[in-house]
Amino acid sequence: MRQIDYAVVQGDATMYDADVLILKFAQGFYGVDRRVSELLCQRGHTEDRMRPAPGDTAYLDAAQAIRARHVLFLGTPRLRDFGYTQIRRFARRALTAIGRAAPNAVEIAMTLHGTGYGLDEVESCLSEFDGCLDALLSKEVLTSLKGLRRITIVERDSKRVSRLSEALTKHVVATGMRVRADQRGQGILQLHVPDAEGPSVPSADSTQTQERQHAFVAMPFSLEMMDVFYFGIQNPIREAGLICERLDHDTFLGDIVQWMRERIASASVVVADLTGANPNVYLEVGYAWAKGRPVVLVARGAEEVAFDVRGHKRIMYNSIHELEQKLGAELTALRTAGHI
Repeated sequence: MRQIDYAVVQGDATMYDADVLILKFAQGFYGVDRRVSELLCQRGHTEDRMRPAPGDTAYLDAAQAIRARHVLFLGTPRLRDFGYTQIRRFARRALTAIGRAAPNAVEIAMTLHGTGYGLDEVESCLSEFDGCLDALLSKEVLTSLKGLRRITIVERDSKRVSRLSEALTKHVVATGMRVRADQRGQGILQLHVPDAEGPSVPSADSTQTQERQHAFVAMPFSLEMMDVFYFGIQNPIREAGLICERLDHDTFLGDIVQWMRERIASASVVVADLTGANPNVYLEVGYAWAKGRPVVLVARGAEEVAFDVRGHKRIMYNSIHELEQKLGAELTALRTAGHI
């Protein structure tokens, strides 16, 4: 058996020391992908080399533009079509591609996907992990990546790192894999995988996440509302067995509007926080009502709400804990009544 460590750590992906940094090209550059492409261009690479078609790859020498020695861009569908199943496939394909391009790689770094455009952070993380595990349980990949010892997911948000490390630990308990803590106190999953010539072992849960029910959250996108979302809203939604998604943009333009329509129309329930009277939130509520989706309205304290929703039931909360409890009870009632 071989041990390969898997961890989510806080840091800047451009400053993380690894043999290869894996990035996606979703037919456009976003976030870390954009920043790395700009740094590589400053070192003489052309942007055209970093734009692989879906299914293709581009393997580049980083030329000291970033700490990682090489960068692999993997072509994917555009973001609207890059869901949980695609994230899992991406991770498996990425490790397979590294086995061909950099068979001597010891540590591979990756970033989280889906968290910047509204997907459920936990499901996105678990999908990426499962894709990596799918690859590591493939004799083809293990044969090619004989020196691989660690896969690291690099994430800037320290609070997200804590949430996802805890979720990953719970996710692998059933597989019998061990978990230890490194010197910084962050969880490292010790993946014990069979040698290439050894017997295969069961893979992680292969549930197709896209088939699961999801809740859509409409709320102001601001720093002061982050804890409200992650602890007061996301927690009870996930406890109710639903994936939790929201639109992480201040401005509604182009594909963002279409993505919002699709996710609301297919949602089992819409949760809308009316705090701050954000016009985008009211737009999302109106669309949800038009599509006949169950809508749970919440607002902080004695928050004044628009006339159009004053006659509708809403949950008033004074603390995040109170919101978590009240929303959880409301979701349970909706499920009991058959509305979810």
